[in-house]
Amino acid sequence: MKKKYLSTKEAAKILGVKLSTLYNYIHNGTLVCYKPNNRLVFFLEEDLLNFFSKGRIANDEELKAQAIKEIRSIRRDR
Repeated sequence: MKKKYLSTKEAAKILGVKLSTLYNYIHNGTLVCYKPNNRLVFFLEEDLLNFFSKGRIANDEELKAQAIKEIRSIRRDR
């Protein structure tokens, strides 16, 4: 599968942020980008999706399942 590179404008639109916010993400090292000529910035679509999914908040059922798993692990270690 061919990788799709996106411009800063496209990346900002996908993430739903302003260009200034996108540049802050780049400066802070929060978002992976590519600078092939050390001037223009490009992004891989999959990197944007990975970045976007990092902010995912678990729902109640997932939190409950995780808590049960942790409790069982603690009991087993006793």
